[in-house]
Amino acid sequence: TKVGATLGKESVRQSLWAGVVGLALVLLFMVGYYLLPGVLSAIALALYTLYSLAAYKLLGVVFTVPGITGFILSIGMAVDANILIFERMKEELRAGKTLKAAIDDGFKRAFTAIFDSNVCTIITSLILFALGTGAVKGFALMLMIGVAISMFTAITVTRTMLWTLVSLGFGTNLRLFGVGKAPQLRWDVVGKRRFWFALSGAFIAFGIIAWAVDGLNVGIDFAGGSELQVRYDQPVTARQVQSVLAQAGYRDARAVVGEGNVVFIRTRELNTQEKEQLKQALAQLGNVREESFEQVGGIVSQEQTRNAIIAVVLSEILILLYIAVRFAIGGVREGFKFGVAAVIALVHDVLVLVGVFAIMGALRGWEVDALFVTAMLTLIGFSVHDTIVVFDRLRENLRNRVRGETFAEIANKSIVQTLARSINTSLTLILVLIALLFLGSPVVKLLTIALLVGVTTGTYSSIFTATPIVAYWEEVAQRRGHRPAETRVSAPAQTAEATVRRDGAPESEVATTAPTATTKSRPKRRRRA
Repeated sequence: TKVGATLGKESVRQSLWAGVVGLALVLLFMVGYYLLPGVLSAIALALYTLYSLAAYKLLGVVFTVPGITGFILSIGMAVDANILIFERMKEELRAGKTLKAAIDDGFKRAFTAIFDSNVCTIITSLILFALGTGAVKGFALMLMIGVAISMFTAITVTRTMLWTLVSLGFGTNLRLFGVGKAPQLRWDVVGKRRFWFALSGAFIAFGIIAWAVDGLNVGIDFAGGSELQVRYDQPVTARQVQSVLAQAGYRDARAVVGEGNVVFIRTRELNTQEKEQLKQALAQLGNVREESFEQVGGIVSQEQTRNAIIAVVLSEILILLYIAVRFAIGGVREGFKFGVAAVIALVHDVLVLVGVFAIMGALRGWEVDALFVTAMLTLIGFSVHDTIVVFDRLRENLRNRVRGETFAEIANKSIVQTLARSINTSLTLILVLIALLFLGSPVVKLLTIALLVGVTTGTYSSIFTATPIVAYWEEVAQRRGHRPAETRVSAPAQTAEATVRRDGAPESEVATTAPTATTKSRPKRRRRA
């Protein structure tokens, strides 16, 4: 969607202001919750912002409203890596490790989840960039650059600052790291999976029914139409413009009033005569002059519809294949179930989002346009991001299982262990989106709402849908005579983990992994004299 200069400048100003407020909210949360590491992440986030702006300048990126929205969104996602690392560090400190050991292990064990989730986000961003329109390309490019830079700042900058402080003897008090007792949650998510599956099914069914009955209120990006930007000599309100348009027979038109008495109108496709009639109707409110006019024809709309479908399907196929390879714990066939479960969760999120817009399209006139597709693909990247965090812990727990643990028990333990990560990563993104919703440009209001709905459903599905599906798949496989997954995974017979003192010297060796089912202990032979 192209917007004229005056309305565009005002929208950019609003979006930048929303970004500043969103950044401040994220920094307050990180410092308040993670204390000293949160302060360091705030410094890293400031550097991330500078690096990103420098990269945009170097690449000659044009600041459009959707592009700025992508950048602001990447701010919320930039702290995700820090959250994963800090939560892992707290676990290592609770286990009795030194600060240096906890820092090393926290970064090392969180890296795979950070890498895999960001790769999936980049996959969806690349598809958006390849198949999207100009505005969508800007969103995808800024999001992609932001994700790449955030990995660098989290893994390199934050780690260096932590190491430097600890080496100099500062910040060695564990209270500064927010290390308290680990929460003892007795939450059987996997055991109650039928309830969660039924709840998800009800949400999806409700949305599909609304979609089938009322359909989607498609915007001109897909249905074809016209965009007209005019300027009045005196202030007008959107309600006044909407009333005049309705009286003139343009009930489907939507009007947005910007700064400087600029009005942006979107309506069905108009010819030259109809455009002049529309301008005459607008002149009832005062002296008005045209600033820009754009047609979106049916051919363009068909192409965008086709590209949107291709983008969604291609994203899910590539994510399925990537997860199947990365989580091939007992072979690619084993990894395939993780990929299928992740894609089912993605389909769940997309259907819920479409259902919400079908309902609100009928009630409030919400439109589905190119930016909605952008939100949907961004949702796919975020949802799989959260799912991978749980899958990564499940993969680790399978490799370090305790003899006698069932797959369902390991899966449920993995969900509980990563619950704080899932909630906090979603919360930082929600804080940014709330700032965008209330302070950002009206041009991206529906995009922001779609992202808010998507983040909420994505967090839900990563906890209550994806991992329980994997557990159910494994249960069915065992009924058919397959060996349990925990005996198919090649794990070391024993992993020695040192419990260390504050000076770094080991006190004792504790075996954290029981022998595998296929490992046999051999008695030592006595030497003959």
